[in-house]
Parts: sequence; C-alpha cells; structure tokens
Amino acid sequence: MGTYKFIVSKFIFELLVKHLVDVEELVKNGHDNFFNLPLAERKKYERIVAEYIKELDNYIKNTTVSDTADNSFPFVIVGSEVVIEQLDNPKPRNLIIVSPFMELQPDKKCQKASCFSPLGHGLLLKKPGDIVDINAPAGVYRYKINAVYSA
Repeated sequence: MGTYKFIVSKFIFELLVKHLVDVEELVKNGHDNFFNLPLAERKKYERIVAEYIKELDNYIKNTTVSDTADNSFPFVIVGSEVVIEQLDNPKPRNLIIVSPFMELQPDKKCQKASCFSPLGHGLLLKKPGDIVDINAPAGVYRYKINAVYSA
C-alpha cells in the first residue's frame, strides 16, 4: 500500500481500527486452528496474517478522518464485500472475503472466498479500480475491483 495519506469518514476509521484489534487479538490468543495445520502451511498463514496486520496498521497511521468523507471502503479487508469482474468475462459478481478462523461470518447470500485462497488473498488490501492478477491452480485470472463495501 505504500506510504500514502488517506482520508476516510469517522465510521470507516473506527471500523478499520476495530478490525485491526480483532485480528491482533485472534493472533495474540493463538487460535487453535493454526496449531492443527502442518508446520509449513501454518507458517505460510502466519506470514500472510502478519503482513496483513502490518499493512492495516500502516494504513491507519497514515489516515486522516474527515467529516466530508463518505462511508465507502478504501480497500478490501477480511469481512468486506467486493464487487469484481473477470476481465475476459466482464460480468460483475459479489463475494465476501472471509477468514476460516473468525467466529462470525457474514450471512449474506453471495459467494465467499477465504482470505487464504488465491482469490481472497490476492484481493486483500486492493482498492476499487485496481486490476489484480490471481494465480490459481487452473491458471492466471485478471480481475478488476469495482467496489468494496462493509459486509
């Protein structure tokens, strides 16, 4: 995400801070599901989560709260709803990025992608308008992020 300055509403800022605290608490308490995984897989997930926390923290530190900012999400986080379209099949679809380790999962009737899957991980922390290349087992897919909402 780099070292940009961001402007968001108070609602979005508070939601992002709460999300960061929730993720840090999950890691701090050593979620049992991490310990049931083979070592290499557990290390991979721990690395993804550590990078995610670092980027969220960086974002929050470089954010200004404004009364004039709208309540749109600035980027994809775990728990957000994302509107994407595959570039070679521009039919928009909605999906929610979920964590297999968080207790509450959104109850919406749209597709879900784990934050550890190629698609979910590839979308994390990306902004509306970004073009993302997803390396999946069946090949490389290009998606455009049209919008990000609170799920």
